[in-house]
Amino acid sequence: MPVQPDRRRFARRPLNRDIYCYIDGVRLDGVALDVSPGGMFLEVPDPAEVPIGSPVALVFRSVEGLTRPLFLFGRAVRGQTEPVPGIGVCWERAVNAGGPDELERFLSEVCGIDRPVIEVGVPTHQGGPRNVYTFAPPPVPEPQFKDRSISTRRLRPVGKGVVSRQVMRASSGAPARVDATVTEEGQTFHGTIRRLGMGAMSIETRRVLKRADVNVAVRFDIPAADGVAPVTCTCRFVGASAASEGGGNPLLHLEVLDVDEGSRHGIVERYVKWLHLKEMA
Repeated sequence: MPVQPDRRRFARRPLNRDIYCYIDGVRLDGVALDVSPGGMFLEVPDPAEVPIGSPVALVFRSVEGLTRPLFLFGRAVRGQTEPVPGIGVCWERAVNAGGPDELERFLSEVCGIDRPVIEVGVPTHQGGPRNVYTFAPPPVPEPQFKDRSISTRRLRPVGKGVVSRQVMRASSGAPARVDATVTEEGQTFHGTIRRLGMGAMSIETRRVLKRADVNVAVRFDIPAADGVAPVTCTCRFVGASAASEGGGNPLLHLEVLDVDEGSRHGIVERYVKWLHLKEMA
């Protein structure tokens, strides 16, 4: 990877702290070498394997004054292989579930932000309210999800930390909006996947299944860099409920029994992780 121009807008201060890093939902161990109000330089083993625009999540747990983990979300905006291999990350948001004073103190003392304005008690889909700080400059436009399996490359995932436990709980899917077709005993109808997890999904549809424990086939496409990746899931119908949005159609709740990803092995897991990271941000 050639060294890309350094267009940083903020002066950086040394940090040199070991840190949990998640790139496209895959956990890596990295070293935060320096930090600024706009971003961070993160030393990682193989920066050439990190596409520009990849979502990055960092977890701070051992910083003095934190009673709960604090998350920093951003994007990889540059990379270099020398003199130190790593990526430059541009901040988008900082989120914590502790006191807003903890987040304010962290942003001031670690990131060098003067009098940050914190949004307090922002509601989330799971885990209760959060305190949120949105960084300047404004976040870059969100790229389309790309099918890239970092875990099969030279970047090596190293187990499950606080983020991955939130990301991959099979019992709680991530909010989604994916068109799908459902086939039940030879009859096919259309629906929209509203929540998607590794072990379950919920589909909004006009059709109501009357018999519990019936197996259905759910087909949908995951957007990828080179088009779409078709996926077929064999599921068991476990129940229905009213739509979460007023005036909508009922939700069918399905247990995922088997997944056919064709040649895109692991794409559903990566997509679910991406959805969860998007929700947490």
